[in-house]
Amino acid sequence: DDAVGYAQQRMDIIRSLYPSLLDKFEEPGESYHGFRGAFSILNSEYATCTRIISRYIGGVYMDRSMAGQVGKEKPFVPVPQDEQKWAMTLLNNYMFSPSAHDVPNELYQKLQSERRGWSGTKDPMIHDMVLSMQKDILNHLLHANVLKRISNSELYGNEYTLSEMLGDLTMSIFSADAGSNVNSMRINLQTEYTNRLIKIVQSKQGGNYESLSISLAFENLNKIKKYASKYNNVDEPTKAHRKHLVYIIDKALDT
Repeated sequence: DDAVGYAQQRMDIIRSLYPSLLDKFEEPGESYHGFRGAFSILNSEYATCTRIISRYIGGVYMDRSMAGQVGKEKPFVPVPQDEQKWAMTLLNNYMFSPSAHDVPNELYQKLQSERRGWSGTKDPMIHDMVLSMQKDILNHLLHANVLKRISNSELYGNEYTLSEMLGDLTMSIFSADAGSNVNSMRINLQTEYTNRLIKIVQSKQGGNYESLSISLAFENLNKIKKYASKYNNVDEPTKAHRKHLVYIIDKALDT
């Protein structure tokens, strides 16, 4: 009866299994195909857990009991604010933070599929794998229907406002490394998130996104610009990344 707690427990178990994975699946004389399959299964389960958690942000419980029915609840009851904020905290810790995808490098080094015909030996595309999971969560959190549901449910009890949710999401994606170097996975994530906010801002009034969502996306782009304007005492990739973010935001807002 606690889907969020269960999902967190599963992710902790998965994280604890990564270090011993090679011991179980690296067999002399065998390819690494079995190891890659085991890693993929764990990774898929990990992604599913974060997807479950994300549904509690902006979530609304529905009761279809008839009026006067014994035990009836209100037809629509928003998820309590503290539960939504906890879900956002978990998404930060397990999906967005700089250390969310810390896996021993030797595991990445051996994610090799068995050669089939002329398939060749393909790079495991680690950045694509991580970004794909992060995109899946952003697909939900920034979906027009979800943003509308959050703002609509504020009228009947939702205390986790759209402004607070988007502010927490921006902070989750940018604050942890605001004064330090940004790792390559976070560079991808921050660029993806910024481009999605730009698309919301550039969407037509009266379209899929309502005016409040567009205004708050605009506000958060300006927050990102402040984060990205810090170039001192960082490495060259971080400096280039932040200059690029400022460029695409300025270009989008000028347009």
